[in-house]
Amino acid sequence: MKRKYFAVLTVVAMSVLTLTSCKKEVKEGTEPTIVEEVAPTEGMADNSKTSLDWAGTYKGTIPCADCPGIDETIEIKADGTFKLVDHYQERKDGHFEEEGKYEWDATGNKIILTLKDGSKKQVAVHEGSLLLLDQEGNVITGNLAENYRLKKQ
Repeated sequence: MKRKYFAVLTVVAMSVLTLTSCKKEVKEGTEPTIVEEVAPTEGMADNSKTSLDWAGTYKGTIPCADCPGIDETIEIKADGTFKLVDHYQERKDGHFEEEGKYEWDATGNKIILTLKDGSKKQVAVHEGSLLLLDQEGNVITGNLAENYRLKKQ
């Protein structure tokens, strides 16, 4: 409901700005003042990238096939970089850190992390959380589905 309200409010605000953005001059005898025209924001969609406070650190414990769980931390930075930390519980050599760059998908709702080995990790950006996606970028389903959500710290 909030998103629909925000979308309607955005459309109304943009319409008002568009209608009032013509150049105007003041009456004779005073310095002319020109008001800049505001370019319309065509294609501006209500999506995670434009509507949410997404930059930050996200943490959670995700399922692991051969250990109790993986403590995962993803820091998404506003400059287009990320830091990923995975700690496999009850493993001596189970701590991995990686930094790299990310990009948004065309919808502005998913972030694609590019790892050192060239592989990709996709996450859906939600209010206050990241949802880890499968290799094809689809939501993981099943009994453990909610365990793939990292909460914003």
